[in-house]
Amino acid sequence: MSTKPKRLIVIATGGTGGHVFPAQALAEEMLNRGWRVKVWLDKRVEALTNNFPKETQLELIPSKSFAQPTLLAKCAVPLILLWGLMLVLGKNLKDRPTCMVGFGSYASFTPLFSGLLLRIPSAIHEQNGNMGVVNRFFAQKVQLVASGSHNPEYPSNANAKFTGNPIRGEVLSRLGRVYNFPHEGKINVLIVGGSQGALLFDNIIPETILLLPENLRKRLMIFQQVREENIPKVNEKYKHLGIGYTIKPFFEDIPDLMANAHLIIARAGASSIAEITTMGLPAILVPFAGATNDHQTINAQALVKAGAAIMVKEENLDPAVLSDAMSKILLDSEKISQMADTSKNLGVSDAAHRLADLVENLGHRGKN
Repeated sequence: MSTKPKRLIVIATGGTGGHVFPAQALAEEMLNRGWRVKVWLDKRVEALTNNFPKETQLELIPSKSFAQPTLLAKCAVPLILLWGLMLVLGKNLKDRPTCMVGFGSYASFTPLFSGLLLRIPSAIHEQNGNMGVVNRFFAQKVQLVASGSHNPEYPSNANAKFTGNPIRGEVLSRLGRVYNFPHEGKINVLIVGGSQGALLFDNIIPETILLLPENLRKRLMIFQQVREENIPKVNEKYKHLGIGYTIKPFFEDIPDLMANAHLIIARAGASSIAEITTMGLPAILVPFAGATNDHQTINAQALVKAGAAIMVKEENLDPAVLSDAMSKILLDSEKISQMADTSKNLGVSDAAHRLADLVENLGHRGKN
């Protein structure tokens, strides 16, 4: 007796962890539901592929954006995209997906375009209130737009449904933790900048810590993401502060660090916001000034308005400003506990489940 073949979903993502982490969460959920899962990414996020479940079929797909430094490099982009399109068309013809989901970035362009050409039911997930270039291109061409934002500004006629931003399993597994700010003893502060923030924080954070009141400074335990080339310089600065600290270019145990943190200082990418709120962390957010349509400021404002975070704009960021923000939070145990409660209430822990439900309905449409 032959067994019924598993349905196949192709997930396309890349660029940064902000696109990859929610894609990973959907992959985990679809595998749990008995689907076969292929994930197509670009080389920029190759280091993140180890986080996916071993059952996931992972493959790097040629991709490039037109934001290249030279005319020659710009001219090469169409050829790279055409090569990538031919590649994914062949793969989809050989092993036709039930449906496809793109999570933004230029890495998702050729997979989604092949889906249009082959009439494969397709969806996009947009993490932010304002769409990126690739998702905006496909918003009115796919069957579904899953929204990570409660108040999105998407193209008219897009079939948008709110899901929230899917959270990785390794983060969800730490949700049993109860936030408890210590009245004495060590205060854990986690500083993560991502690919577009570590350099800025490398230069600012040690000087910021130095300006804190001594009684507060001595209680701090700092966990900071630091660019590899800056490790010696930052390490030297921290040595003279007399505090506990761990600095690394990349933390493999971010979910554990978040579960034990009392305050997080971070950029305001949508995936970061989703994980911060799901974990119920008070935050100081520094939106990336170069983000498309200033979407990180929009992300941060939602938490500030609710009372879960303090926002410091990049143009205003200096040690004195950041030190003042840290002091206001860390020296007021009632305030920081209220911020944690508010943050937790903003989290959407079942976003991957909601998105998977919509994807399965999309897959039913694609049945012959």
